[in-house]
Amino acid sequence: DTLRLQPGMTFKFINENGRFIHTFCNGKLLYKIGLVPEQIIGRELKDFQPVEEAKRITQYYRRAWEGENHVTYEVEFNGGAYLATLRPVKRRGEVIEVIASCVDITERRKFEKAPRQSELNDRHIADNMSDLIEVWDADGNVQYFSPSHERIFGHSYQSYVGRSVFSLIHPEDKEYVKTQFRNMISKNSLFQAGFRCKNVSGEWIYIEAQGTPVVGKSGNVEQIVVGCDISEKKD
Repeated sequence: DTLRLQPGMTFKFINENGRFIHTFCNGKLLYKIGLVPEQIIGRELKDFQPVEEAKRITQYYRRAWEGENHVTYEVEFNGGAYLATLRPVKRRGEVIEVIASCVDITERRKFEKAPRQSELNDRHIADNMSDLIEVWDADGNVQYFSPSHERIFGHSYQSYVGRSVFSLIHPEDKEYVKTQFRNMISKNSLFQAGFRCKNVSGEWIYIEAQGTPVVGKSGNVEQIVVGCDISEKKD
C-alpha cells in the first residue's frame, strides 16, 4: 500500500535467460501514465513500450544488471514523462535484481520543450497551477516559487525568491534535506525528501518534495525543478 500510494513509481526486474522481466511495479505515477501493474509484472519492455523505445531503455537495464549504480534515464509515455534511477541489488557479489525509483518530470519537460521566446507563457502557466512548483539554484537558493505557495503558506510567494531553501525548513529536518541535496548535486540524480515548513500562522506543514536536476552546457547541475505535495502526515 505504501508503494502504491507514493507520488512516483517503483519497479523491479530480473534477468531471465537474457530477458529482463519485471517482477514488481506500482505507484501513482504508473496509473497517471495509463498503466496498471498487471500490464508490467511478468513482462518485458517490448510488451508495453514501442519497439525502438524498448531497445533504448534496455541499454540502461543492461548497465544496471552489470553492476553499475545510479543508472538514470528519462522516458516519455502517454503524455507523461519520468526520470528513472536504477540500482542493482547484489547477493554474494552477484546482481539478483534491479530496483528502480521514478519521479514525475512531466511539468519540467513542458518547460524544456517550449522555445525560448515562450518562456513568459510557460511562467504564466506555472503561475496559475494549483501544484507547488519551485526552482532552486545549485546552492539551494530559491529562484522561483509558484503563486500556489501563497495559498498554502500565507506568505507572498515573491518573498521567497533569493532566500536559501534550507532557511525555510524545520531545524530537525534541515540536515537530512541538505544531505539529500548534496547527493543530488554530486550524482546528478533525483531528489526526494519529506520535511516541514512553517506557514504564516506559525504551524509546521509537512510536504514531500521531488526534485529533478537540470544540467547546463558545462555538464554541471545548474538548477533543480521541484514539485511538492502536501502530505497528511502530522508532526
